[in-house]
Amino acid sequence: MANMTLAQFETWLRGVVGNPSTADVPNTTLDQCINEAYDEIANRFQFHLVRKIVTFLTGAPTVAVPPVGTPRYPIPCDLLEARSLWNMGSAINIDAQYKLEKRDEAWLAGQQSDLNNPIFGQPTSYVRQRDWIELSPVPDGIYNMRLEYKASIAPLSISTDSPILPDVWHKGICYLARVKYWDEVQLDNPKAAAAMAIWNAWIETKPVEVQEEDFADNTEGVVVPTLSNRGRNSSSRFWSSNYFDVAD
Repeated sequence: MANMTLAQFETWLRGVVGNPSTADVPNTTLDQCINEAYDEIANRFQFHLVRKIVTFLTGAPTVAVPPVGTPRYPIPCDLLEARSLWNMGSAINIDAQYKLEKRDEAWLAGQQSDLNNPIFGQPTSYVRQRDWIELSPVPDGIYNMRLEYKASIAPLSISTDSPILPDVWHKGICYLARVKYWDEVQLDNPKAAAAMAIWNAWIETKPVEVQEEDFADNTEGVVVPTLSNRGRNSSSRFWSSNYFDVAD
């Protein structure tokens, strides 16, 4: 299926639910079903364009006595789920690149109450809280942090808007929007169940691009015995110091 616009979604959905007039069922009602389906699919499955990457610099402690550091850093307003946070090194030590451990609030409280824990240092863990992430220990210098996260999507609002999902998934938005129309607008359980059966049959064999690529990596990444003794330094799977990309 070619890339669909909101106007095309409206036309399709109106046609498969009996062609109600716009007086009986305005486009805004259809749009709500379409956007709910779009949002649910984007959040339920893994797509590249729903993932974003941003980088930010930590702050160095002040020279006051005692020194004051910055443990909390704001997160993007469209962040739904923090997936990974990497320390990409500093100007002093660009090779110190590693993934931070994701922790919870109980762990952070334990760290803060334990007087044996260092206050400052290279951050090794983080906690997601409200609209910020908190690093532990508090950064003792300026580090380049790389945050990969799952982003919320903007709803389709004008007639020419198209989903950011691959176009092969646009049919799925149609099918799921029909389920929502019968279930939430018309409250017609038999028709909602029939529409759900079509959606379930369609989704069963639908590949998701991120999962499909991961599967390909796992099945194609065969170790050649004659090359297996090259040592750890021969691996090309590392974080390059110039890989400070920022996704839109």
